[in-house]
Amino acid sequence: MPFSRSAVKQVNAVELARVYSAMQHPWDIELIFPIKDAASAALMLIKADCLHKAGIIDEAEKQYVHSRARTFLDVTLKDVA
Repeated sequence: MPFSRSAVKQVNAVELARVYSAMQHPWDIELIFPIKDAASAALMLIKADCLHKAGIIDEAEKQYVHSRARTFLDVTLKDVA
C-alpha cells in the first residue's frame, strides 16, 4: 500500500526539522562545511549560499562560512601574486 501524500509530507517535515536542528550547533558547522584548502573553500561558499536560499541556515551561519572561506582564498591569492 503506497503512502498518502500527507504521510509523506509529515515525514519530510520531520526530516527537515532534524536537519535544521542539526545545523544550529556551532560544532556541526565545521563538519557540514569542511574547508581545508582554496578549492574546498570555493565549494563551501556555493554550498552555504544554496543552504541559505533554501532556509536551512541563517544569515549568521552563512557569514561565518564566508569568513572562514575568505581566509583560505585570501592566502591563495597572496601566493599567486
